[in-house]
Amino acid sequence: QAVALGNLSLAYQALGQWTQASAAIDQSLETLGVNQQQLDEDIVPSLSDPYLQVLVAVLDIDGQLWLRQARPEIALRRWRQSEKIYQNLQNSEGIIGSQTNQLQALQRLGLYLQADTISSSLEKQLSQVEDPLLSTQALRSLGDTYRAVGRLTQSRDILENLLADGASISQNSPTYISLGNTYLALAKRETERQVTTNQQDRLPWQCSAPFALPETAREYYKKASDTYGTAIQQTPNSQHQIAARLNQITALLESGKSDAAVQTLWLESYQLISQQQLRNRLGVYAQIKLAKQGACLKQLADDESFDWDPITKTLKQASALASELNDSVAISQSLGNLGGLYEYFSWLDTRLTKAANPWQQAALTLTVQALMAAQPSEQPDIAYQWQWQLARLKKADGQTQ
Repeated sequence: QAVALGNLSLAYQALGQWTQASAAIDQSLETLGVNQQQLDEDIVPSLSDPYLQVLVAVLDIDGQLWLRQARPEIALRRWRQSEKIYQNLQNSEGIIGSQTNQLQALQRLGLYLQADTISSSLEKQLSQVEDPLLSTQALRSLGDTYRAVGRLTQSRDILENLLADGASISQNSPTYISLGNTYLALAKRETERQVTTNQQDRLPWQCSAPFALPETAREYYKKASDTYGTAIQQTPNSQHQIAARLNQITALLESGKSDAAVQTLWLESYQLISQQQLRNRLGVYAQIKLAKQGACLKQLADDESFDWDPITKTLKQASALASELNDSVAISQSLGNLGGLYEYFSWLDTRLTKAANPWQQAALTLTVQALMAAQPSEQPDIAYQWQWQLARLKKADGQTQ
């Protein structure tokens, strides 16, 4: 019964029915005499081995549910608990699977050095893995981790070899996205080696055409765009589709392209995100990223028909979704970015006229709200950007102290 309920949760997750997925996993745990509160307090009841073998599988599914709902901190806790159980059961493939899952959660949390520590251990164990699906997932996670800690050549080699080995198409599409991300990181590194301007003088929502790119960077941007294009063609998964499209737009914009084809890709992505209505933190972040790309495209494109309205509308929708989710992190990011867009509008108006403009006060209000939502003592990695933004706004208003 517990196994069936766990698999039922997986089916609901695949359908995006989060309430039903949570209910099924809770029932599964209760059947085994465990509840979420015990797990949150890191209390795992003493069970016989047959029950532990079922519990550990349910914990893996529960972790997937939390990760898909953009709560990687809880997912990480579940997978650490499952790793301990697999160790007690002396199940080496289970340990590798749990560590692979932990890599995903650590990367989402930005804990790259911890992820790198697990990667070194994991890479040594992969030769023992017979399950091709597990091996593919582990290698992809390794590639992602190496990219995150700056080992770009190792990341590229692992991901290129993984695709050359010919995994199934369903496994290939996320690998193409990962490889595209590594090509994009390589392109950025080659570009930044040539940077001579002070990037801190530019507002976060201000976008300018790139200077002459080195040839190596151009090649990597082209590879990134093409790889994302392959992922778009191959994947039936809506979240993979959105990720590949948004990343492809980034690669095109950073390589200096802002023509009608890029505008069409942006509008298609705008419609896709509106239709899919991803009701989680990832949905909020996707809308923020799309809005920022649209703002850059608006500044670079020589086309008055490309309007600010869908850009501001996307950010407001992100803010509304974050409030609906009651997610303080997403609320802070959406409000702060809307404040950043208004800061840019204020800067534009100030260049045209010295008179007071409505954008300045609106940007100040939103930035303060974003800072309060982040709670600097609890979320310093988010709060710093709103402290910086607030300082810029105060300075622009003459309040240098």
